[in-house]
Amino acid sequence: QEHLLKENKNLCLGDVNTVNLTMLEGGVQYNVVPAELNVGFDIRVSPTQDLTTFEEKITNLCKAAGEDVTYEYTVKKMPEPSERQNQVICVEDGKNHWWDAFSQACKNQ
Repeated sequence: QEHLLKENKNLCLGDVNTVNLTMLEGGVQYNVVPAELNVGFDIRVSPTQDLTTFEEKITNLCKAAGEDVTYEYTVKKMPEPSERQNQVICVEDGKNHWWDAFSQACKNQ
């Protein structure tokens, strides 16, 4: 995704997926391999990303990492395919009622 962003000057950060490591826990001291390691990622998926394909990629990565690797989604909002094409992703004034409310609140401050 980083490569796509760098190679195509027409793309901006919202056009690509981003992954941030937000939680890492495991082990009790240096030089000891922990019996269990937990990591958490904040994944921001581009509105244009096919979510089914993206979820399959996560599943395949975890399978390839080993049979002891498990994962769960703590927050997962995946609209039905028929709803995906109707998602409002524009933040121009007058085109997104959520943005309009936020923008107006900021202007009022």
